[in-house]
Amino acid sequence: MARVSLRIIGLPKDSEGSEETDIAVDDILGIIQRIEYAYPRDYYRYIIFVNGIRLEEESIVLKDGDKVVVTPVMTGG
Repeated sequence: MARVSLRIIGLPKDSEGSEETDIAVDDILGIIQRIEYAYPRDYYRYIIFVNGIRLEEESIVLKDGDKVVVTPVMTGG
């Protein structure tokens, strides 16, 4: 397992607005499972960045020290 820094931006209003933590995880799928456990999928649509690069696939294996940022998809109207 890799030790990574995870920052989740734009959490639902009943939480503090963002979460930042160091976690042990194997891959991006582990982070997605963490998000989907805490927030309903239809409520929380997100984009994931690893070390500043937007991910296009979810099968990325993480390394120690990676910085992962999860941000909600913003829509306008």
